[in-house]
Amino acid sequence: AVLLLAAVVGSQAAYANTTLATGWKNCGDSSYTAQNLQVTISPANPQPGDSYTYTSSYDLTKPVETGSTETIKLTLRGIPVENKTTDLCTALAKTDTPCPIAAGQVTSVTKGTIPTDAPSGTLIATASWKDQDGNNVLCIQLEFDLQ
Repeated sequence: AVLLLAAVVGSQAAYANTTLATGWKNCGDSSYTAQNLQVTISPANPQPGDSYTYTSSYDLTKPVETGSTETIKLTLRGIPVENKTTDLCTALAKTDTPCPIAAGQVTSVTKGTIPTDAPSGTLIATASWKDQDGNNVLCIQLEFDLQ
């Protein structure tokens, strides 16, 4: 969650003349250890070259520690662009929520700038986390309208 927007923008530098338009959804369920997930992107519809702030908050019922993973799946215009799994703690190392993440209420803020050089179309980005024991932690899906 913390890095989803940054991962999408960073991973998609070649695809990123972006306007964030259509929002997000929680693709997890009640078995996931992150509950009460909330995401905001400000401004709600940044334009290419604009700065944004991405904030996620959730209640974590179990700590996230070394050995956890993040899977990012991206499609552009319905075509798979990326599907990769990385070490979550490495990805979070330079964020305001590095590992380990203790159980309890978590809020993470990521700031960035929308790049200016991409084809148009709908980009769907899904980030899912698994903890060190292989349990589902969270799943966030963002939809971007690339202009």
